[in-house]
Amino acid sequence: LIADPKSRLAEWFKPGTVKPLATDKGERFVPSLALPSKPDDLAKLVGECEALNLSELKELAIDVLQKYQRTEEQHYVTSYVQIALRDLEAWHFEKEQGKQNSVATKKKAAGTPQEENYPQQPTYDEWDNM
Repeated sequence: LIADPKSRLAEWFKPGTVKPLATDKGERFVPSLALPSKPDDLAKLVGECEALNLSELKELAIDVLQKYQRTEEQHYVTSYVQIALRDLEAWHFEKEQGKQNSVATKKKAAGTPQEENYPQQPTYDEWDNM
């Protein structure tokens, strides 16, 4: 990847380069925002990952390609936008729930009686099934 200066990934994989990724509370990142949107680019990425033995990244790319295949929308851009928005909303929801839970925990620890029950945080698999 470094040998090809035209590769968008070349900058990411230069030695010493640090690119922060937005992560949720479980230190997971939102794959649909980190991967290319075009099916052709995703397929190329799967091939590059196979050649470089990057199995986790390959699995993420394949997962997004399979989501494209499962959606009823025929155009990949619409599917990508739907997937990205759903993942982003889930990430924001989990982030807000984490903030609310930490505030509620602090209030309870301070002696303020509150009987608030927050809903169980959904997993990414549950969001895929919606």
